[in-house]
Amino acid sequence: LIYEGYSKINTNSTTLKCLPKPSKPLAQICRHAHKSSRTVRIILVEDMPNGKGFKKEIHNVRPGYARNFLIPQKIGVYATPEKFSLLGML
Repeated sequence: LIYEGYSKINTNSTTLKCLPKPSKPLAQICRHAHKSSRTVRIILVEDMPNGKGFKKEIHNVRPGYARNFLIPQKIGVYATPEKFSLLGML
């Protein structure tokens, strides 16, 4: 049974519970919850195209952009403590 304003009745046990429907889809509710995990830190090894960044700068970029473009093109590397010391930035 589905009642207006309520989700499907849970029949896991002998008691029945009606849970209210969320006002927004879960994807919209959690969209900004993990903002920090949606970016990765990159150290630029070369200048970025169109002057968006220069050598030895640290940028926060989307993981797909780093994984699919910056790393394969050897424009940037992931910012880890080992890479900072390897590039002489510490």
